Amino acid sequence: MTSKSEAKFECKYCNKKYVRESTLAVHQCEPSRRWKQENEVGVRLGFNAWLRFYHLTQSSKKQKTYGDFVKSSYYSAFVRFGWYLHQIRAIQIQLFTDSLIKENVKLDWWTKERYYDKFLYGYLRKEHPNAALERGMKEIVRWSEDSGHKYENFFTKAGAGTICNMIANGRISPWVVFNCAKGVQFLATLNSEQTTMVYQFIDPDYWQRRFVDYYADTEFAKEVLEAAGLN
Repeated sequence: MTSKSEAKFECKYCNKKYVRESTLAVHQCEPSRRWKQENEVGVRLGFNAWLRFYHLTQSSKKQKTYGDFVKSSYYSAFVRFGWYLHQIRAIQIQLFTDSLIKENVKLDWWTKERYYDKFLYGYLRKEHPNAALERGMKEIVRWSEDSGHKYENFFTKAGAGTICNMIANGRISPWVVFNCAKGVQFLATLNSEQTTMVYQFIDPDYWQRRFVDYYADTEFAKEVLEAAGLN
């Protein structure tokens, strides 16, 4: 039987000791797994959300570290949230996270679609048009680079499913869709299921009133989109 004194190879993450270095080399524990995942995008997003949670809810002035996150009982839930954010390519992540915290939404519910939809519904309506245009054009250029199509052909080549997902996830704003001819033409091609998917984000009655109220911004948006070849 091996005595404890013979066990001299120790895991720096969980402090478990082994007699042979080769055994330690193949040892796997939850703390070491979490440390090895530190730079994965979903983990980083989850860590940032966890930091925000403590900033808004705790009075402690001590700066939390990734080491604290690894030890947290909330680690898995926040990492799951981080991967959700990455999967949907969420916009304004900190504002979204803040809204969940301030509304006291249960952590296990943060990945429920209805909460991001609710956040987007409010955010897109008050977003500055310049920010909406900048994000939309970056998204269209990104699609162009990935697909090999000219970005001017976004609304005719990207496909209804792709574009509807971009609208429903906030990547493409009504400031873009309604203020270029190709965007308006695209909306006319949607079937009932696709229209239902995006309707709350592009509510025509609301947005037409907003474009009238913000006439100068609307004219600027049209100029930008026309210069980009989307008319």
